[in-house]
Amino acid sequence: MRKYKLLISLILLILLTGCVNSNQYEGYIQVKIPDNRIGTVYIPEEWAFYEEDSWIYIKDINSSEIIAIEYIKSEGAQELNPYVAEYTEILKIRDLTGNSNNSNCYVFRYEVNGESLDLIRLSFASLADEDVTRVILFVFLDSNINEDIIIKISESYNASGK
Repeated sequence: MRKYKLLISLILLILLTGCVNSNQYEGYIQVKIPDNRIGTVYIPEEWAFYEEDSWIYIKDINSSEIIAIEYIKSEGAQELNPYVAEYTEILKIRDLTGNSNNSNCYVFRYEVNGESLDLIRLSFASLADEDVTRVILFVFLDSNINEDIIIKISESYNASGK
């Protein structure tokens, strides 16, 4: 009888754990980052990736406001987005994730038109087993954006895109 109680308790624990994990990304959708060498992430349902002039942006689909800009793309040499040419990186303030899933987010201090701003930077890298690692880096334009959202996006990154 004890074995049955233990078995039922274990089954209930597994079911409850599964329910908690399934709600981890409630309000988020899984999307492919629009770059053929970069994988998928979960982003808030009201956000979307879009491309313009070979650069990727994240925008709010309700307000059409640009939330983040692909700042640098790198495949060997780095290429800076001309839209943010006035953003000068000064120093890294703190690491928000320390992830080992080929994605990281940090708070960096930038100088923008003479003003100092602490902005979140989010990077995604292709799988390391490729000949040349592809890295794209986004800068979030609002210094008051909720860090937990960006951390959740970073943690959800799947470099293989599966």
